[in-house]
Amino acid sequence: MRMPTFVDPERRMKAKTRDLHDNALAAIAGGSGAERAVDEVDPAAWAEVVAVNLVGTFHAARAVLPQMKARGGGAIVTTCGGGSWFPVVGAHATAYAAAKAGVIALSECLMAEHPRRALTVSAVCPGFIETPIMENARLTAVDREKALAEVK
Repeated sequence: MRMPTFVDPERRMKAKTRDLHDNALAAIAGGSGAERAVDEVDPAAWAEVVAVNLVGTFHAARAVLPQMKARGGGAIVTTCGGGSWFPVVGAHATAYAAAKAGVIALSECLMAEHPRRALTVSAVCPGFIETPIMENARLTAVDREKALAEVK
């Protein structure tokens, strides 16, 4: 099984966040894929989705925390997606949903780890949003209408 590789993500994130403006980070990692049932998915594809969505958010937060601590606080906003709270009807989005649920836990733990600092962490969890990604999800017309009806 081929696992995703990272080319020194710590160094890359620190370089990208060297000049932190307004003491804020918006960690908007997003990536889908591995759209197969758990018993059919390629484990490397599944791990890649988790790496982009969860591990990427971890590295972004880790890169800015030292600066935020030195400045006395800051704000981190993560995005989690509707799939983190409920299954996407008709789509095999297990890797995405698991990763985004992990981002929620990561966000909550970041707040718990820094209770006496002026650090706020918010996890934004939008519901179903009609985007090209959702159009490309393997939804049948019936599944699509059912999904849309559930959020109206």
